Amino acid sequence: MAQVRDYLLASYRAQQADGELEVVTRDGKPVRVSGTDPLGIALNTDDTALRDAVLEAVKELMADGTYDDIMSKWDAEVAMIPNAAINGR
Repeated sequence: MAQVRDYLLASYRAQQADGELEVVTRDGKPVRVSGTDPLGIALNTDDTALRDAVLEAVKELMADGTYDDIMSKWDAEVAMIPNAAINGR
């Protein structure tokens, strides 16, 4: 069986497959099918209060190390971002 998925989903699926699946990597990094695919949280553009609250929550998770712990637990270090931002800013 072969599956094409984003790295995070593929990694999770492989962990649940009792050795039947593995994630293809090159030098320990995921093989990109097309460019780099940024990850994000989609929110209603009109709800600026929610946007700001989510941004602050993510910043707090990053500041206290929880973000690193979560990404490590789920083998998602490859998708880590250096800082929280809205639309890359």
